[in-house]
Amino acid sequence: MAAADKLDGADIYIAYGRYGQARDLLRQVLAEQPQRLSARMKLLLVLAELGDAAGFDALAEETLASGGNPEAIDELRGRYPALLQMLATETPAATTKDDDWSDLPLAESPVLQQPDATS
Repeated sequence: MAAADKLDGADIYIAYGRYGQARDLLRQVLAEQPQRLSARMKLLLVLAELGDAAGFDALAEETLASGGNPEAIDELRGRYPALLQMLATETPAATTKDDDWSDLPLAESPVLQQPDATS
């Protein structure tokens, strides 16, 4: 399937809300033609619809490095404010270590009770 046909297919998937399939098709287009900015912008839209904040942010950076329009990307971010919230909540969690227990209070040792002799 030619890249143009895949873009048309992605548009159809987007129109019917089938964003996962549109994402997969657009990734195929970008694997074949990584410089194709129209496919990048469509994929950004799809990632925003899917709520994939990390994927959106990574692709946005790549797109800007490839000569993408920063205003168009910012406009897309503005249409999906939840993406900014997701990134804000993901960042602190990524910097927190799960194995750092130093700030937790120590629990007292449990007291073992002897069985009652009358039982």
